[in-house]
Order: sequence, then C-alpha cells, then structure tokens
Amino acid sequence: MQNNFRFTNEHCPVCNEEFGKDDDIVVCPYCGTPHHRECYKQTGKCSNNEKHASGFVWEPQAPATEPEPEQKTEQRYEQYGDAFAEQPPFFTQAQNPLKLFPAELDENVSTVDAYSAVRVGAYKYIQKFFYEKAGKKTFNWAAFFFAPFWFFYRKLPRLGIIFLAVTLGITVAASLPQATVNFAEDLYEFYEEYYEVDESTLDEATAEQLLSDYAAVYKNNPVGTAIYFGQYVAIFALHLVAGFKANKWYMQSVTEKVRKINSEATDENDRGLQYLRLGGTSMFMAFVAVFGYQFIINALSYLL
Repeated sequence: MQNNFRFTNEHCPVCNEEFGKDDDIVVCPYCGTPHHRECYKQTGKCSNNEKHASGFVWEPQAPATEPEPEQKTEQRYEQYGDAFAEQPPFFTQAQNPLKLFPAELDENVSTVDAYSAVRVGAYKYIQKFFYEKAGKKTFNWAAFFFAPFWFFYRKLPRLGIIFLAVTLGITVAASLPQATVNFAEDLYEFYEEYYEVDESTLDEATAEQLLSDYAAVYKNNPVGTAIYFGQYVAIFALHLVAGFKANKWYMQSVTEKVRKINSEATDENDRGLQYLRLGGTSMFMAFVAVFGYQFIINALSYLL
C-alpha cells in the first residue's frame, strides 16, 4: 500500500486540491511530480512535461521547521558541492536523492534520464558515473565476479560477446596441453613405462585409467603445470579488467541510449516505452549467455 504521508501539505498540480492520506496518487517516472491518478489520466501526461528536457526534478514544499536529519543533509550537500557526498546521505521519503547530483550527466543527457535508463540499482550507478567523470576510478564487484555474464545482464551485448569469446579462448587453449611436443613425448613415455607395452597395445587402457594417468602426467610436467595455472591467472586478469572498466563502459552505454531515445521518441509515451525496452536489465540475456557458454564448453569437450 502506498504511503501518502510523504505528500502531506502537497497539492495536485492538475486540480490543485491537497492530497489526503487515502488518495490514490501516482508520480511521474521522470521528475517525481505527484498527481491524483484520475487527474493524471485526464491530462494523459505529467503537468511538468515541458520541463523534463531541462532535467527538472520535483521537490516537496519545504516544511516550516526542518527536522535535524534534513539539516544534516543540507550541511553535507554544502560540504561536497554539486556532485555528491562521499557516503550516501540520509534521505526522507519525500526527498529526491538526485538533487545532490548535477542536472546533467553528460551533454544532452540529464541525470534523470540516465536514472530512468539504469533503473535497477540506479542511484548507486549514477553516483559511480559521476565519480568516473571526476577522474576517480571505481570498481564494480558484480562485473568482477560475474563477467562476462554481467555485461549481458546490463544489456551490453557487444562487450559480453567479447569477454565471452576471450574466456572461451583461454579455456580451450588451457585444455590442449598435449599440443606441445614436450608434453606429448612425456605422456607417451609414461604410458610406455607404466603399461610395459608398445604403441600397438596402448589402446587397451580403460577410459578411467587413461584420465587418471593423464592427470598425473599433466600435474608433474612443467609445461602442463604452467598451462594449468596460467589459465587461472589469465581468467583472473580478465575479471580484473571487467571490474575496473565496467562502470565507465556502462556510463558510455547509458549516455548513448539516452541520446538515441530522446532523438527518436515521437512523444512522451513512446519515450517511456523505449526506456523500458532499451534500459534496465535483462535476466533473459544473462541466462542465454550462461547456457550458451556451457553448451560450447560441453561440445568442445566432446569433440576434443
């Protein structure tokens, strides 16, 4: 149930009547302006629709006496300037946290529009975007642990495909140590000594014994050991790159999407639909990437 206490003493911009605690209230997804649901249906748009392009964000009417938490918020705002606080400040339900950020994230990209494009975890990412613009490096733990699938989840398919291809390349390369001459020779010499047979009878080894012996030689061979541990070092380095670069790449993607939507949208309804289609996250894309990766790995394992 919606909590209407945060709209106490506020008025509907359409009918100009004061909101009651039992009123059915909706807020504009772009600027946060509250309306009676019926009033919003009558007009078919936000009463501040013409201000959206300038990055307008609705703010509640200031109370006669501000409580202590809000005073602390103002002090922190003055301390850190227009960008943002070092730690997220305290916000009451009636406050909009975006007022602590500059109105624009980038040229022709308002902070409100970027917030609408990110949606899931938007405040956290908007904060990191401004850190990146200020030249302060940030780290994305989700991208570090879940790359390349995080890129698909955040609708960055091109980067997801690149990281997926590199990950597959490292995995496949590490699974082919027998391609080195030294390793192949050591493997054959091991079987020849272990089974005391010549090449013609080598096929009599069972599959389970073959795998066991293969692992023993692999671990005791310098080339195999180097390849075995090298793949984990390479994968770790790849994930580090994702962790350090993900927020910057995500910011670039968000700004591109916002410019594309604002230039192509025919009206506010179309604009909202495009934000739903192009913005936010996609669990479906992430699952497809996971299953696709596993399918390729299993297929290569079977072929090799």
